[in-house]
Formats: sequence, structure tokens, C-alpha cells
Amino acid sequence: MSYTVEISSLAARQIKKLSPDVQMQVLDELAALAEQPRPDDVTKLKGEDNTYRVRVKNYRNCLRNF
Repeated sequence: MSYTVEISSLAARQIKKLSPDVQMQVLDELAALAEQPRPDDVTKLKGEDNTYRVRVKNYRNCLRNF
């Protein structure tokens, strides 16, 4: 089963500010989330419902699962 990953305009602007190699790693990780939305290294954020964190190097992606 394949899922849809949506990137907010704020997140897209933040990704554009990253170095090209980190951009590719973040975009690769986001693409992988379409196949596996909760990989083994995902962390649930405290105090939030259905919000998870995935790290790519020092960059964190916050995900909302609906």
C-alpha cells in the first residue's frame, strides 16, 4: 500500500534552505515514508496526538498521521 506525503509550504521553504546533499537525504526519507509511514526509527512526540518525528542527520521531520 502506498501513502501520500504532503509537505507544507513552510516545510518546503525550510528544505530549500538546506545544503543540496541534506536536501536529497530529507527528500529521500520523505519518499520512503510513502511506502512505510512509521519506520523503526520514528519517535512519537509527547503531548501530541498522531505526531511523529523522523531524523535525517541533524534535521527533524515532524509528521502528522491522519
